[in-house]
Amino acid sequence: MKTRITLVATLIITLFHLNSHAQIREFSLGYGVLGRQEIQVRDISNFVETKFSGTIGENTKKTFSPLGPIRLAYTMYDTKHITLGADFSYAACQSEMQYANGTSEKSDFHFFTLMGNVSYQYLDNPKLNIYSGLHFGVSYLRGKNLDTNKKGEDYLPAYHVTLLGVRYGEKLGVYGDLGYGYNGYVNAGVFYRLIQ
Repeated sequence: MKTRITLVATLIITLFHLNSHAQIREFSLGYGVLGRQEIQVRDISNFVETKFSGTIGENTKKTFSPLGPIRLAYTMYDTKHITLGADFSYAACQSEMQYANGTSEKSDFHFFTLMGNVSYQYLDNPKLNIYSGLHFGVSYLRGKNLDTNKKGEDYLPAYHVTLLGVRYGEKLGVYGDLGYGYNGYVNAGVFYRLIQ
């Protein structure tokens, strides 16, 4: 896992070194819906239910309360069509399982994710950009069972594929994209550009 963290850190340092050549820099803040983190919590809950509770399926009521991912990103426009960047995101999900025997169990999960990214701009217009991209990095997962106070943590590979995204605005604008991974099926927010 240390190798993954070192790789992500090296990528980010390289991005900032390349930053001296970029003409446009962009900061963005966004919110995603149904990120990979929530799906992982649902998978963990299914595993816990199957292995430890003795009840499967319809006899167990499951409730999930997700938050995010909330994403903060830095992007630099390296060429007319290629952007490089890094993003940090936070997501949380609480799961509650009520078993057929009347017992229940609540757990909290928190994901802190750092990814480097590259995007291709199909349309480069001063006010409108259409793009696709790839994100790779690492996610730190911290979980806690609220009933037993048992805690756990892990480092997971993080990824996101942006199938189609749109940015609108010059210096200040909005963006939205569709994809799959740690930024959510739908991710939208605002951006601010620094143009040299």
